[in-house]
Amino acid sequence: MNDGMKTELLWRIVAEIQMPKDDARDGYNHGFMNVVTWATTSEQAVSKLKSYIQSFDWNLMSVDPVEQITSTDGFGDDLFEMVIRAEENKNAIILGTFHSYPTN
Repeated sequence: MNDGMKTELLWRIVAEIQMPKDDARDGYNHGFMNVVTWATTSEQAVSKLKSYIQSFDWNLMSVDPVEQITSTDGFGDDLFEMVIRAEENKNAIILGTFHSYPTN
């Protein structure tokens, strides 16, 4: 029976983030991070991430790629651990390490 409910899938997002200068630990407030979360579509995953990081006063600059996780083959230890943590909590939005870079 199809009750109209969509199945939530696990997504990996590579997000470019800008945070307030006061939050920057190394002096740089722009960077990238991996994010793992559950959503029914890639658009919903990005929307969840955007709402979540706005609660920290961070800005989502861009996302690329946004992809459904169907296998962890080729994932490093950090990303693999993020997936394991997300699998244990369907409400999770797991943020990875923030890799900062200088801007002009």
